[in-house]
Amino acid sequence: MLDDIGNKIKALRTGRQLTQDQLAKLINKKFNANISKSMISKWENNKEIPTLENVRMLVSFLGCTLDYLIGIDVKEENQLTTTELIAWFKANKEKLSSLSKEDSQKIIKLIDLYLD
Repeated sequence: MLDDIGNKIKALRTGRQLTQDQLAKLINKKFNANISKSMISKWENNKEIPTLENVRMLVSFLGCTLDYLIGIDVKEENQLTTTELIAWFKANKEKLSSLSKEDSQKIIKLIDLYLD
């Protein structure tokens, strides 16, 4: 379960186009913490598991849930199924076609994170 946490941290970080160093500095600034680039590298490579306090800062900063980060599969009432998500995209195809290339790429990254 926790062996995938590193991949998720990396996906969330790269999805925001941040380096490990940038992520560490931003978390440190926001939470007055002492996270280093090497700590993030160890987490992403599953060499160490972040402490509960570090996980709290990560989920808050990266905008994900604790359940997602540690691999608990919880289906909430308002969570879309993959079929519902595809139907929504088909229904909104015209609106989506007018998005900039940058916005389209952001949506694709979000979908990839959602489907993982």
